[in-house]
Amino acid sequence: MNNIPIKKIYVGELDAKDELYMDERGGRTILLNSFVQPPGVDIEKFQVGEKFLIIGTKGSGKTAFLGYMKSKLDENYEKSALILFKSEIDEAARIGFTKSNHIFSITDQKNLAVEYDFRDSWRHLIFKQLIIRLSEVDAPGYGKHIEFLKRLFGVADPLPRMSFRDFGLKKIELSLRAAWAQVQASAEFFELVKSVDNTQPMSVDRILGIAERILEQIRFLPNFRYYVFLDELELFNEHEDQLSRDLALIRDLIVVADQFNRWSWRTQLPFLAYVSARTEVIEEVKKGRDEINKLVRACGQTISWGEIVDEEHHPLLTAIERKIQLSEVYERGEQSGDVLRRYFPESLFGESAAKYLLDISMFRPRNMVALLKAASGRAGSDDTMFGGHIFSRSQTIFSADIWNEVKDDLAVAYTPKQIEIIRAALSGWTEFFNANSFRQRIENLGFERSTPKLNRLIDPSDYQELLERLFRSGAIGQDYVVIAGSRRRRQRWSFRDHHEVVPDGRYMIHKSLRKILGY
Repeated sequence: MNNIPIKKIYVGELDAKDELYMDERGGRTILLNSFVQPPGVDIEKFQVGEKFLIIGTKGSGKTAFLGYMKSKLDENYEKSALILFKSEIDEAARIGFTKSNHIFSITDQKNLAVEYDFRDSWRHLIFKQLIIRLSEVDAPGYGKHIEFLKRLFGVADPLPRMSFRDFGLKKIELSLRAAWAQVQASAEFFELVKSVDNTQPMSVDRILGIAERILEQIRFLPNFRYYVFLDELELFNEHEDQLSRDLALIRDLIVVADQFNRWSWRTQLPFLAYVSARTEVIEEVKKGRDEINKLVRACGQTISWGEIVDEEHHPLLTAIERKIQLSEVYERGEQSGDVLRRYFPESLFGESAAKYLLDISMFRPRNMVALLKAASGRAGSDDTMFGGHIFSRSQTIFSADIWNEVKDDLAVAYTPKQIEIIRAALSGWTEFFNANSFRQRIENLGFERSTPKLNRLIDPSDYQELLERLFRSGAIGQDYVVIAGSRRRRQRWSFRDHHEVVPDGRYMIHKSLRKILGY
């Protein structure tokens, strides 16, 4: 059996949000059928609600994990909603998600007004998503309760486009108060609201509390379940208020999801909420907040692909193998065996193909997809193997993709202008350096010369924190000498689960970035 041309191979999308859309639009199940369970993540603990927070670096597979869980629930005809937070989404994708009625994209986060308490906003969103999907079929005899909730939350058909412009607490409060005035005055719902004390102001918290009590009265069918999946939020840092706002958004989402799940468990209601978040963002949100630290320890699990030693049978390569086989089926109706040996040479650039693919992609699913998509784009129409010459031709494209990932990691702490300085410091300099030489490099470059007065953009005294952030992003690693016995050089990379830098270690730039940084 001959290989199919590698241009015909679908390796996935850089963003799993887009892959979900492609599957929705085309009626495919590529994401579901090629999914590989992340090592160390117990899906059963998520399914029963023991865990609800999935954590990982950018591109580690968090969205794919949520999408997979949702797909499995859909197979069992259970009700669920996947909420995607994505500003840069084209109109076709947005319409496709809206038509699906269970995958939603929420846009315009960048323009959300700066507030610092979003708990009631998140409660409103989660409850509204639940009420959208309720019908008397799920709870026979409770049609009046469900209709009351639908009117209170303004649920209409067709559903409106979801936007952060509707997320501000003042807008939610106006909407809920107006709806409350109508349902409270309706004779149809007198029995449901007669015990409510109307002498007290009707705040968002009070109205949501009434919704909770109405839901607690409903007896759902034994097989009814509802799950809401909230994918990671984007992070903006063009000015300090944006970053503070987005960290508050993520902090409050985690807290509210936990409260929602505890309320469901306490009242024996069949609801669960799940959240995904980036590792770097969680570390920022945890600072000085014992409540978040406890939640992360108790209810979170982290995706990490780097601790597995058996590179030849690594699950990331298994996922690629499955996507190639699915592509073969779509292309010619049957799949081949031993895919990796058929489509990749035995060695690439002096090391085994498995080791090269894993190392240059930093053991991250998105980077692996970026690598193979770039290679496929530079391949000839007759190429049927991912050879070294194709990877060489696609190096610039791939390297640029990886730098974009690093930029997003750095955006947790640095402005776009500061990130430009950081890139300049790493570019065209040296692949190996120590902490002191890096500090001097920042000292020389970290000034703004657009005004007569020199304003330091990056304080050289913060160089160690910058090095540690670059290390955690995977942009740089360390090598050092082990003196015990024979002297040997070893390397440390965050994606191989080395979480701390060695004080005297020499730093090196990751090979995936060398092209974009001028080496």
